[in-house]
Amino acid sequence: MSGDVAAGHHSSFETLRHVDEDGNEFWLARELMPVLEYETWRSFKAVIAKAMTAAEQVNQPANDHFAEVGKMVQLGSGTQREIDDFRLSRYACYLIVQNGDPSKPVIAAGQTYFAIQTRRQELSDDATFQQLSEDQKRVLLRGEVREHNKQLVATAQQAGVETQQEFAIFQDHGYRGLYGGLGARDIHERKGLKKSQKILDHMGSTELAANLFRATQAEEKLRRDEIKSKEAANETHERVGRRVRQTIVDIGGTMPEDLPTPETSVRSSRRRSGSGWRAGMSEVKANAPFVPLGACLVDTLYGTSRPSSMDGTTPIVGIPNVRNGKVRLSGSARVVLPERSREKYSLRPGDLLVIRTNGNRAVVGRTGLVETETDAVFASYLVRLRVDGRQLDPRYLNHWMNSVVGRRQVRRVITEAGQANVNASELSREIRLPLLAMTEQRRIVDVLDICDAASGAARRLAEVKSRQRTALLRRLVDEPASLGDWPFVALSDVCRFVSRRNTIGATRVLTTSGKSGLVSQLDYFSKGVAGEDLSGYYLLRRGEFAYNRSASDGHPYGAIKRLDRYDEGVLSTLNICFGVVDSTVDSGFLCRVFESGLMDRALGRICRVGSRAHGLLNVTKSDFFALRLPLPPAREQTRIATALDSADREVDLLRRLTDAHDRQKNALAAALFTRSEDPR
Repeated sequence: MSGDVAAGHHSSFETLRHVDEDGNEFWLARELMPVLEYETWRSFKAVIAKAMTAAEQVNQPANDHFAEVGKMVQLGSGTQREIDDFRLSRYACYLIVQNGDPSKPVIAAGQTYFAIQTRRQELSDDATFQQLSEDQKRVLLRGEVREHNKQLVATAQQAGVETQQEFAIFQDHGYRGLYGGLGARDIHERKGLKKSQKILDHMGSTELAANLFRATQAEEKLRRDEIKSKEAANETHERVGRRVRQTIVDIGGTMPEDLPTPETSVRSSRRRSGSGWRAGMSEVKANAPFVPLGACLVDTLYGTSRPSSMDGTTPIVGIPNVRNGKVRLSGSARVVLPERSREKYSLRPGDLLVIRTNGNRAVVGRTGLVETETDAVFASYLVRLRVDGRQLDPRYLNHWMNSVVGRRQVRRVITEAGQANVNASELSREIRLPLLAMTEQRRIVDVLDICDAASGAARRLAEVKSRQRTALLRRLVDEPASLGDWPFVALSDVCRFVSRRNTIGATRVLTTSGKSGLVSQLDYFSKGVAGEDLSGYYLLRRGEFAYNRSASDGHPYGAIKRLDRYDEGVLSTLNICFGVVDSTVDSGFLCRVFESGLMDRALGRICRVGSRAHGLLNVTKSDFFALRLPLPPAREQTRIATALDSADREVDLLRRLTDAHDRQKNALAAALFTRSEDPR
């Protein structure tokens, strides 16, 4: 879709905006329908229904955003008839676009538009952000740009932008799109900077925000469109820059080249805002006494060592339940405990649970807060901290324990003997924290809770979209195949065994991850676990498949994955490697068949009971290629693969948004607590 057409749709959307007598903005569904290129009210109403469901699933009452209204229309006979309509909030319009048909160019353009508008509104409405000075906003946004540029570099490298000079050219194309043809050198001169000064360090918060959107959208498009040449990457980056620029035009913003250049760099802003960043609390913190954690606790206790049981009636919280600063009570196992033990190991609102032992050192010290009444108890891998509420707000302690500052202190007292471990006595005695006045503790909690709310909303929406995506896979692949709607063919009819050996000296050894697919051993294990001689390994190329003949979580009969992350890699000959040779077969559709679990039933039949050797499933090559798989017509294969790819991108975008919120919260927590670190 051209930028002009996209701009026209964005302009049309804002033109349709109504404002009631109380100043509330709204849109009417029947006016929005033709803009989104829906021809019938019935089909558009189905999209509205999906959007309403999405709102309810993230605890947003649908009636607050989708109000049913009647509308009188003139009939040809001169009479009038009332038809149904919806009064929509901006959030409702966003959900409608997100749940619309992604094959419509206007829907795709609308999703980009709302992504930018939503982030802009978040920054505008976020109470935390509004409390910051311009210096503090610049520091925060510069940090986000820096982090997203790292992701952009990695994605550009996969697209073929390899050298430092090539990346400079790639960045220049992005600037030219956003700045109306001005390249990095032009912007540098326009700002009057010295040769050693960096452009991004001399931008105000509004200009940094525009460049942040450019970077995030460019990285997403490079990855989504699977760009594979530096020329195409440059063109894509410039096109994304132009689209962000057009969006600024549509919302009446100032062009980035016309924004004022700050008198000082971000580095100077960081120094100036060092104390102000903490919203006027630095003086209080500087004088706050540092006390041992134990001085603020009324009790510490290890959990019960009773194992979970099918006969258990009492919920028991374990390590998986302590996530993202909270104790998640859903999905708990059950345990048999006498009443006296239930009382001893009970949990109540305000209790904190700390993971005290784990094979992964990074997990030890992770802390969660119990927020609601529960009859659950907790397991022995956890230690309960019960706070003296007269001195310490448990929410403040929870934020502090999970901050960079708190985790750094916990790491100092971790011991290792097979597993990483920290004991309650060491925590109580050695961990020291600033004991601020209760009013100051609560001010910090209020600021950080806002960040948690943002990441929590994004995380819940990602979970909802993930469940919807799983249901879509079942509806598009599992059900038609199970009902016999499609013919079945032998795998050998459409694929061929890849016996290619590593004669080129490739060194990237691959391993199979049930969640991530074929990944480098170095990325997965943080070390290489293969031998030095890799010449006997299979050489797999991008788009080819490998069947790992060993059971794993979620894959009892082995996993079949496609190589998507790298151009090539090597695999042990214990794998069965193959590639598609039939031009009428969509490789993406095959990925979905293998992912759906349809092949598990067939694999289960050829895996002989008791025939494993050291965990290896006894599946021969001939038996494997004799497996039969469902194969609809080529056009339907492509349609299914495209729909599921779109759902995957949406889930991935929301997960990355969650990660961005988490990084923002971590940076803010580090700024709030750094000056509160014990100087010992």
